[in-house]
Amino acid sequence: MVLRGGRTAPRLISVLRVSVAVAAMVCGTSAVATAADGDGAPRPPDVALVVVGGSGRTRALHSGDRDFARFQELLRPSYTGTEPVPASWAEGRYPAVRVTVV
Repeated sequence: MVLRGGRTAPRLISVLRVSVAVAAMVCGTSAVATAADGDGAPRPPDVALVVVGGSGRTRALHSGDRDFARFQELLRPSYTGTEPVPASWAEGRYPAVRVTVV
């Protein structure tokens, strides 16, 4: 299925999936994790499932692993302001998806 601007539905879905996954990781916790504790205190994430774009291969990173700490630091927002995106993004030409985080 081709959408306006020449984008295909699977590509658009992949971009949205990455956006949602990164937002969830950056936020640091979910309602399920908070509810599981029972005391209402949010817990930091303890696992990340990384899917390499296009390959379908997955890798789980667990809390305490060196790669998990590096990955969490990568996604920690150090600048919370906004910045303009390239004009090509507004026209529907987004960069290729390289990784999906669940």
